[in-house]
Amino acid sequence: MNDTGSVVLLGLIALGSAVQIGIFVWLALSGLRISRWAKAREEEVLARIQPATRSLDRVRQNLAEVQGIYEREAARTMAAADRISRRAGETRELLEPLVENARTIASILRTLRSLRE
Repeated sequence: MNDTGSVVLLGLIALGSAVQIGIFVWLALSGLRISRWAKAREEEVLARIQPATRSLDRVRQNLAEVQGIYEREAARTMAAADRISRRAGETRELLEPLVENARTIASILRTLRSLRE
């Protein structure tokens, strides 16, 4: 078993190493294939998602614009309400003496009517 056994043992070791190298090559090629497949899926997902993200960005911008418009309109409406309230108060102040005068005139007219009768 000296020479023949050693040669057989070395042959088995060489065969095991060759099989191991084959498995490593197969694993490396499989890894590359999986990597390419994953990259392709990533590109597909990005291609499907990018229009949606662009759409969401537009929605976000539109909402910000609408909020700005709403805030400007709310401020404008409040200013108009303040002006109307102020003018209503001024009008009330102007009309109070006139109403009092109208009441006095109405009282005088009632008195004159009663004196005619």
